[in-house]
Amino acid sequence: MILNLNSLVSLKQVPSILITASVITIALLFAFLLNAVNPAEVFAAGKKKINIYEQALLGLKVLNMPADFNKDKARRALNGEIGGYDVVVVDIGVHADFKWFIKENSAMLLSLCEDKYFGALLLELPEAECKILDCYIISGEQDARDALRESVYDAPAMLDFIEKIRLMNSEIKNAHKKIRVKSIYCGLNIENTVKLSRVIKNYDERAAKELLSMIGHLNADGFNKLKASQRSELIKNADKIYKLVVDKKIKIVNDFSGAEYQKCERQMNIIKLLLTYMNKNLEFKNNIDAKNEDYKLKNEIISEYIDYYFKNDFYNKKVIIFNESILSGE
Repeated sequence: MILNLNSLVSLKQVPSILITASVITIALLFAFLLNAVNPAEVFAAGKKKINIYEQALLGLKVLNMPADFNKDKARRALNGEIGGYDVVVVDIGVHADFKWFIKENSAMLLSLCEDKYFGALLLELPEAECKILDCYIISGEQDARDALRESVYDAPAMLDFIEKIRLMNSEIKNAHKKIRVKSIYCGLNIENTVKLSRVIKNYDERAAKELLSMIGHLNADGFNKLKASQRSELIKNADKIYKLVVDKKIKIVNDFSGAEYQKCERQMNIIKLLLTYMNKNLEFKNNIDAKNEDYKLKNEIISEYIDYYFKNDFYNKKVIIFNESILSGE
């Protein structure tokens, strides 16, 4: 429960006959709520999450579609402008029924994909699962059921949606125009990290090897097994490699491109955020400040991935984002 403090009127404006009956109740309610959660902190955290999210999509026309939208609401929200949006965000949230949503709205989402500029799906699924889906819709290889099994997206209508995307791709001859699937999961993207290490190797082989060694640690099981001193050393190494990338900016731009430098800097920043996020999760703090910080870091990582793909991988394609965490408080 969030209490909007700004909506309360001055007690002087309330007739005195009502004050006697309500003042004690209000005082007790305030005491309970303020002990349970600080509303100002919740509002502040929510504002930060929205700002972080909007920053990744700055300058783009975004349609936010809560997962309780039925097809009539979705049509009214689009208002006939299927091609008028750059991004459609399917906001699954904590309590939404995605199976119901995708059954109601898969036809509308497919109509977006039929637009020649809507060419990418971002899913909050681990990289491995998104690679399976991407491979399936590009070549028909792999099994989409393996990628969706036991996830929030595990629904017959979602499998049917993916199958129809595959059929669309089979009709597209230009590889750059095929619809793709990418992961915005709060975890390490191994493919992007390996690419980064290849660039760094041109300037510091040892740093490139250290970066590759991080891959084995940047998952929950591997990271949790490290001692505190080892985790601290890992974080320091990530900071050093990030500084190396920034210091070599001119060389990377000259040897590769400005876009390649942006990818390197962005991916290294994601790795730093991931290390901080995973380290904080081991502190086992349950107070509101710790939870707000976790939400902030998680959403920042996901937003960084969104920004990474929009600026580097999509060739100005429009995108559908299936989002579970950002703005949902999960």
